[in-house]
Amino acid sequence: MPSIAWKKVLYSSPWIPAEWIAAHGMEPVRIIPRYRSGSGLAGIEEGACPFMRQFVRDACAERRAAAIVLTTSCDQMRRAGDLIRNECRRPVYLFHVPATCGTANSRAIFSDELRRLGDFLVSRGGNRPRRVTLRRIFEEYADRRRQDRAARRGGVSGPGRRVALVGGPLFEEDRELFSVLAATGGRVVLDGTETGERMLPAPFDDLGVPREESVSLAVQSVL
Repeated sequence: MPSIAWKKVLYSSPWIPAEWIAAHGMEPVRIIPRYRSGSGLAGIEEGACPFMRQFVRDACAERRAAAIVLTTSCDQMRRAGDLIRNECRRPVYLFHVPATCGTANSRAIFSDELRRLGDFLVSRGGNRPRRVTLRRIFEEYADRRRQDRAARRGGVSGPGRRVALVGGPLFEEDRELFSVLAATGGRVVLDGTETGERMLPAPFDDLGVPREESVSLAVQSVL
């Protein structure tokens, strides 16, 4: 996808499907903040986790973003939406993530939220996607994630004690942890953090139907 600076849409949660943003002609940019002491902004120190503070700081620093998308899956990040509106005067969209998954009701809620997000993106300068465009972009992102998984698997071969990381999102600097573990005789075979492999969407093929049919089902579920 071409980079269109004035149509960047910033987000953090893996529950936001980047391909849905891209299908509307906008550039999804997932913020993985770097750690800095202090936020430089008023009103976001007390009771705020370090990741949320730095996300707000980085989101406010991107002055040409068309919008910032947050979710209800984390109370801290939900609060970040109000802080960004108040501190930076940026347009914020709050995506309501169902508390359960795999049920007809949760799928209906998620589909409604995607439609609502689509309306918001159009209001910020996006375009409504055609089915053929949506299918192409879904396939591009699915291929990209397959390559990402293959690269991750290739990077964990070799000697060393097998280690699985679990937990919340990592800062950019936290990636150094992988090198530290390797230097002490370990190798990370599963990045189960919120910014790692655990939160990558399942490929279409995992739906148990042929790829073309599964893409069609995904397209139908969001239109």
